[in-house]
Parts: sequence; C-alpha cells; structure tokens
Amino acid sequence: METKKFLRLTSVLAFFFKVTALFGFAASLPALTTLFTQQKNWLSYQPQYFSFFTYSKVHTPLSGQEERFKEIITMFVAVFAAFIFGLAFLKISQLFKCLAQGETPFALSKVKILKKVGWLFVLLGLTPQLLYYPLLALMTHDIYVTFGLSSELIIGLILLVVAEVFRYGLHLQEFSEDVV
Repeated sequence: METKKFLRLTSVLAFFFKVTALFGFAASLPALTTLFTQQKNWLSYQPQYFSFFTYSKVHTPLSGQEERFKEIITMFVAVFAAFIFGLAFLKISQLFKCLAQGETPFALSKVKILKKVGWLFVLLGLTPQLLYYPLLALMTHDIYVTFGLSSELIIGLILLVVAEVFRYGLHLQEFSEDVV
C-alpha cells in the first residue's frame, strides 16, 4: 500500500472511531435518566455469544417491582457496555491518529494502546457472565448460568496476542540494534 493512501486511510479510521466512541458515550447519558424517572428503559442489552452451556430457571412471571429491577439492571449493564465500547474505540482512534501522523506502529506506546484495547474487549466479553446474569439472578430470584465465548472476548484475546507479538518484535529490534 502506498504511504499516502495508508496515511489517508488511517486518518479516516481515526475520525470514524472517534465519532463512534463519542456516540457510545452520548448514548449512555440519556439512558441514565431512566434511573431517576419512571420512563421505560429504551436502551437494550442482549448479550451475544457462542454458548457452551446455558441453564436458566425462571419463576412465575415477574412482579412489577422485579420487572423494574430487571429494567434497571439492563440499563445499567447497557450503559456500562456502551462506556467500555466508547473507551475502546477512543483508544483505537488514538492509535490510528498516531499512524496517520506517520509514526511507526512498532513502538512501546502502540503496544500499550493495543493491550488496553484488548483488555477492554475482554471485559466486554465477560460482562454477561460476570455482571449481567449475576445481577439479574440476585434481583429477580431466577437462575441464569451461562458459559461461552463472545465475539468481544475473542477479539480482545486476539488483540492481546498481537500486542505481545509487537512487544516481542520490539525486543528483537532492540537486541539487533545492540548487537550491531
């Protein structure tokens, strides 16, 4: 790929990810108003993953209070996920902005950004199992047990591996410079 095209593409991607991050943050704020009002929660959270094992035991229909708790939990987890997505996309935007300015991708600062993004995606991938379903079970007295992999978790793990490959490449580069 030619350098000018690469720089233009990374500049466009930096802008795209920054806009997406701002949208994620902006979507979080109005959703918080449902906590303090009796309005219906308009922000939805539907975890998508490749399930290995799922078990749920749902009691009779939820009471009005349990239904409200479920809406609050859904809103809380959706805001949390939108905020984490916003942070991850903001970090990706920073990475592409640096690349658009002609900086090398093989630097320790880029490795740190990739690791942060990787860990943010891992957190997003684990959110259903560690936050959503346990809170839902506590508040509604239903049982939800799920083991599986989400696409966010897979992407996060891949990014962590790529960051370590870049870190190893940096060590090799430093070693070769020391030898020469």
